[in-house]
Amino acid sequence: DADLDALLGNGVFENLQALDSQLGVTLDVGGRSEIGSATVSDGLAHQMAQAGIDVAQADDLSLIANGGGEGGTTLQTSLKELQKLGVDAVLVQNFIDPQPLAIDLGDGDWNPDEAIPLFGDVDLDGQISADEDANLDVTLNIDSWDDLNSNGAINLDLLTALEASGIDTISSTVSLDSLGLNPNDWINLTQTSTLLNAGLTYSQGLQGSESTVSPASFDQALEGIELLNQFTSPLLIDDLISALTSSGVADFVIESGSVEINDPLAAGLVEAGMLQALPIANLVIDATDSGNYLFTSLKALADLGVDHINTTESKLYVDLGLPASDENAIADIQAILTALDPANEAKSLFGQGQFGALVINNETAQAINNAGGLNQDILQDLFDLGFNEIAVATDDLDNAVTDIVAQDPMPPVEVTVIGIDVNSELMMQHEPMK
Repeated sequence: DADLDALLGNGVFENLQALDSQLGVTLDVGGRSEIGSATVSDGLAHQMAQAGIDVAQADDLSLIANGGGEGGTTLQTSLKELQKLGVDAVLVQNFIDPQPLAIDLGDGDWNPDEAIPLFGDVDLDGQISADEDANLDVTLNIDSWDDLNSNGAINLDLLTALEASGIDTISSTVSLDSLGLNPNDWINLTQTSTLLNAGLTYSQGLQGSESTVSPASFDQALEGIELLNQFTSPLLIDDLISALTSSGVADFVIESGSVEINDPLAAGLVEAGMLQALPIANLVIDATDSGNYLFTSLKALADLGVDHINTTESKLYVDLGLPASDENAIADIQAILTALDPANEAKSLFGQGQFGALVINNETAQAINNAGGLNQDILQDLFDLGFNEIAVATDDLDNAVTDIVAQDPMPPVEVTVIGIDVNSELMMQHEPMK
């Protein structure tokens, strides 16, 4: 295969770019009347598309992207640019399994009826096998549903072609502030159901408020959707998730701005694998109706990168969220605390005068004890996040493990025990969280 990055290096691309501005340049890899094959990097393909340089449609062209990065790979080259270049396959090197790969539809005109590149066609046989499909998790980002429409309706043939090309998910983004006080079906569940019938799922991107003082309400936005508003109470979260998944909605991604979401809804969506937040987003958990025991675990808070928890309680109990008898509990706790405060700003998750109590089960406490106990750095990080207590939950008070700190804790993080005989209400709340 010809390596276009090597062939167009050392100023050759710049010369072609200058020539294309006057004549229009098409690269014919195999020469006239011959079919050639070539590879091109994502970066160079994007440059070629921007410059208007394409490749002869008869040639076989594979785009090579770099994988393995945290959070997956987003291509610089859009799907429309891939089509214009005549790319036949998109391959990922150094990928993790499965490799998340995102691509924008892009700007300008395109022909949905033309061939769409195959994502992950490793053997270049012109089709995506089940194994190849499983290796890549491909998301196509669109600006609006109009991008998939033809003559005023969603283009079913296009959806079939997108699914056959290895694309798994369609994603678009909405600003919650733009929905107003009475949002209608802003997700467009009719369209997402059509995607599902075509073998695709839907991911909803969310942009929050620019104000950290008045975050946009995710709950209020969901309540504006007639099909979903009957399921938004804490007792019906499972029904809400079922309604979403049966309509093709697979994921919500808080991309930017400030967003508030109620505690039971956050916990349910995280458990279902349906809620993510990008690091630049400011996410607030509304626990004002949760009592003194948070539904969302500390691990889930870390996975979401939660910035603040609103509560009316002076002390809020929060489950750790790690498996019982986790042999790597100390390292996992440190990773959770780091994720909650990546900039090491020593900022509490709670309001002034409010504190958290981290709840761990007795098996985890024993694993921590066996590993030498929590060191001073972990205790300091815990305290900085607003936790001044570690509560060990056990039904066997005589064998409760409380020796879980490596030295006298300074700052003061108290180790206590909760159980049926000590605090039955807290213990009953802990049981379903385990």
